[in-house]
Amino acid sequence: MISFPGTWARRQRSIVILLVLAALAFMAGSFIPPLLIWSIKPIPAGVSAEFHTEPAYTVAVDPSALENRTASEANLDRPECRDTAFKDLPFSCLVTEGESFQTRITTTSQTADDEEINVDSVIKANVFGYEVAEFQDHVRLESRSAYPVAEPASSLTMSIPGVPSGIESELFVREGLQYFFPFTLERRSYEFFDVLAQEPVALDYVGETNRNGHDAYEFHQTITAVSTREAAARAFLQPTSITSPQLASGEVLFNQLSVEQQDLISGYTFSGPASRFYSEEELERFDYGVEDTVVVEPFYSVSRTVWVEPSSGIILDGTENRHVYLAADVQEAEALAFDPSRAHALYLGENTWDQQTLDIQRAAADEVVGELRALQIFSYLAKALAFLLILGTVTLILRNRTQQAAS
Repeated sequence: MISFPGTWARRQRSIVILLVLAALAFMAGSFIPPLLIWSIKPIPAGVSAEFHTEPAYTVAVDPSALENRTASEANLDRPECRDTAFKDLPFSCLVTEGESFQTRITTTSQTADDEEINVDSVIKANVFGYEVAEFQDHVRLESRSAYPVAEPASSLTMSIPGVPSGIESELFVREGLQYFFPFTLERRSYEFFDVLAQEPVALDYVGETNRNGHDAYEFHQTITAVSTREAAARAFLQPTSITSPQLASGEVLFNQLSVEQQDLISGYTFSGPASRFYSEEELERFDYGVEDTVVVEPFYSVSRTVWVEPSSGIILDGTENRHVYLAADVQEAEALAFDPSRAHALYLGENTWDQQTLDIQRAAADEVVGELRALQIFSYLAKALAFLLILGTVTLILRNRTQQAAS
């Protein structure tokens, strides 16, 4: 035990000092770690991060076939793909298999408000060696919560190389998480904004697991049968106020577009005999005659899983199984959501992060988790010191009473 020889007056001073030190130690353990955690919570400005997916097996329209207005070279052994005018080719003649990958560069920059952060992402999709799409996505976030600000401060531009027109939204109010997660995660569903669908959809909590060297929360999202025409219309008509009414669907939605915008997305539909867009099994399945005229349009489905380190909100890993395909209506699109048939597939592939991206994300989580553990240990030690100092104070008081009773 701690011993403080001397008179009672000296012991009184020692007791006061011990109590003051105990209070300081307890306050340090209670208040310094939360303050430091508060300081590292905001998404930092000046960050530039690259995310790459592994080249993966893909079924998709051959970009060279579109460029040359002919069937894909891989299908030239089929008579119907050799001896038919391009406009009459069965759609499957344009579809082949190969590898695709995706890159994303995300940067953050400071705004006039210290509590907000600008996030800009450039997303590029490469299919069979061709860059087939580029997205430039801008969103302003609350830097501590990772949620978009409740004002029109988001925009999206989509372009396809070689195609003169694209989609460019006005500034709009965005909802849902996207590139960052809150610093401390809960075991619940979160709204997650999908760039292609142009709307937030629930990302559901699945459970706890270990991923990329860390404890992780696993989240999953499935989106099926989104009309890309409606998604394009939403990009033009996104709300500019949190009080704006919810967007309509179907023709009501399209009627809100300008003539120029309607003309732009009118090219999203294709028509022709059913045999051009459906396999023999699908013709029977959907009750089409071979020569029945159908009008089809692209639909989009995705199955997405992300693993997030729960104490820092850092995404450790992610995978997306995307399918863009032709269907006549939503009911058909639901039935074909992840069907790999070449008769209607515009793109079907799975994107998973490559090892370099995984290593970078693990290192980022290592740093933050290490800081949090150090602060946690400091808190425990400071509070333990406070307890020992209080114990020493009690010992002095009891010793003094024992001595007084003995005398």
